[in-house]
Amino acid sequence: MFCFSLLSIFYFSLSTGNLSVEIQNIDSANGNIMLAVFEKEQDFLIDERAIFAKAYSIPQKGSMLISIPALPFGKYAIAVYHDANNNQELDKNMFGVPKEAYGFSNNVRSKWRAPQYKEAQINFSTDQQKLIIPLKQWSKQ
Repeated sequence: MFCFSLLSIFYFSLSTGNLSVEIQNIDSANGNIMLAVFEKEQDFLIDERAIFAKAYSIPQKGSMLISIPALPFGKYAIAVYHDANNNQELDKNMFGVPKEAYGFSNNVRSKWRAPQYKEAQINFSTDQQKLIIPLKQWSKQ
């Protein structure tokens, strides 16, 4: 029994890792960075279906590093936006165009449509993995 428990702990520690996400192009320290991790295509960009979602205070403009510990190995798509006014949503104009900066894993370009899950999908498979997501303004793409 003890051996099985030890084996389970060893297996669990090998099947998860730390994903570090560097968010770049933060143009002000106002508000929060909102980050969400999605595991399934049908859940992508539906906030309440994210397997991990969190708001992070911005220490300074420029870039910041966010760590997601003990993330199970697998395929994910990550969405990020700068919630400059702290209302916990990506503000859009009357045509649905984002007014706040946003970004996706794989640096997916998404000016005229939302990105597809498969375009943003990453394979998370090592105990320490780093990802860079530059924020973009819709008007500057």
